Amino acid sequence: MHCWQWNRIGLLLMGLLYSLTPAYASEPLTGKEIMHRSIITHYQYPFIMETQSMVLVDRDGHRDARKLTRYFRREADGTLKTLLRFTDPETIRNTALLAIHYPDGHSSMQIFLPALGRRLIDYHSSDRNGKFLGSDFAIEDLLPDQMKDYHYQRKKDRHQDDMHWFVIDALPKSQAVSDATGYTRRRIFVRQTNLMIDRVDFFSDGQLIKRMTRHDIQRVNRTMWAANMVRMESFRDHHSSVINTNSRIFGKDYVPASLFAPDEITDHTSRLPQQ
Repeated sequence: MHCWQWNRIGLLLMGLLYSLTPAYASEPLTGKEIMHRSIITHYQYPFIMETQSMVLVDRDGHRDARKLTRYFRREADGTLKTLLRFTDPETIRNTALLAIHYPDGHSSMQIFLPALGRRLIDYHSSDRNGKFLGSDFAIEDLLPDQMKDYHYQRKKDRHQDDMHWFVIDALPKSQAVSDATGYTRRRIFVRQTNLMIDRVDFFSDGQLIKRMTRHDIQRVNRTMWAANMVRMESFRDHHSSVINTNSRIFGKDYVPASLFAPDEITDHTSRLPQQ
C-alpha cells in the first residue's frame, strides 16, 4: 500500500473519531481518548527514513557527537520495526540496533557490532531508563504508546503564556509492565492546539528520573506534526542526550522490508548514506 493511501486511511480514522467524540462534546475527553487521538494524528506514516545527529552531554559538560540513520516501518499486522544505523564516529561506524514490537506486546532487540563478526546479538537493557549505546534514550521512548499496557488518567490542564496542554498520567496495568519499563508512572503533556506530545516526565516510586522534551515542532501535512529535536535529561546521573533530525523522508521505497533482515543488516557496510 502506498504512503498516500496510509495517510488517507489515517485521515478517515481521524474523521470517524472526531465524529464520535466531537471537540465540543458536553462530556470532557478522557485521558485515553486524548492519547488515542494523538497517536492517530501523528503516527499516520508507516514508512519513515531520517538522518539524525545525536549529542551526549555528561555531568562535566563533555560532549560526544554521533551520526545515524533511523528507519521506521509499520507492517500491515501492526508490527513496528525500528532500525538505527550509526555512521560516525569511526569507533561505532556500521553499528546497528534493531527493535521489533509485535502486536501481542512481545518485543525483541538486537545489536550488530562489526568487531564481533557478522551476527546479531540479543540486546538487553535493564529497563527503559537504561541507556542504549550510552544515550539516555530507549527505543520505546521514541515510539507511540502501547495503549493496551496502560491506564490513562487525565489530570488538571496546564497553561503557560500562550501554550495550553492536556496533562495525562500513564500508569502500567500490571507489575510486569512496570518491571519491564522501570517506570511506575509517566506524566504526558499534549498540546491542545495540535495534539502533539511535547513533554514526558518519567517517574520511579514517586521520584522524577527522566524528562523528554520535543522542540522545533513543524507541520508535516494537514494534521501531522513532527519534532526536529528531542532532548532526554536524566536526573539520576546528570546526563542528557539530544537527537536532531536533519532530514526526513516518507515513503515505502526508502524503507523496504528487506532492510530489517539479519543478513542485510550484517552485510551493510559501504552502502551507508553519507551525511
